[in-house]
Amino acid sequence: MASAPKPQQLMDMRGRPLMERRGVRPASLGYDAYHYLRTTTWPRLLALIAAGFLISNFVFAIIYWAIGAKVLNADGFHDIYWFSVQTMATIGYGYLAPGDDVANAIVTVESFFGIAYTALVTGIFFARFSTPKARVMFAKVMIIAEHDGTRSRTASPSAASTT
Repeated sequence: MASAPKPQQLMDMRGRPLMERRGVRPASLGYDAYHYLRTTTWPRLLALIAAGFLISNFVFAIIYWAIGAKVLNADGFHDIYWFSVQTMATIGYGYLAPGDDVANAIVTVESFFGIAYTALVTGIFFARFSTPKARVMFAKVMIIAEHDGTRSRTASPSAASTT
């Protein structure tokens, strides 16, 4: 019976890499947004999500204002912006409400966008929480002893794996 092939070593005895990666770009929002959002720091991720939410609300408020959609009880652009926030966050309307068919059409698109944005953010959060982290420890001391009549090498008790 043939023995199983040994896994390829990635590091030499001194910890230097045996393999070289060529042509692989570092993760960036433009090149690989999913990997970047999954591996960036939490403060940066939260800032990007908040910025995306605020900017998209600003864009929708500009659309309402530029097209001339009627928003009931809106006294200016700031009220239209808050109307956009209520729409995208699916909070519901109290004081502000869509007043014509144009506003209702934009509300429909913005509601769909808000639900999709929430789903994407939820997916990124789930991916970050469910990604396993490698926690490998290496022993500084190796124990060589007899085990079942043969010499054995065992890493010290503080190590995560045995050799």
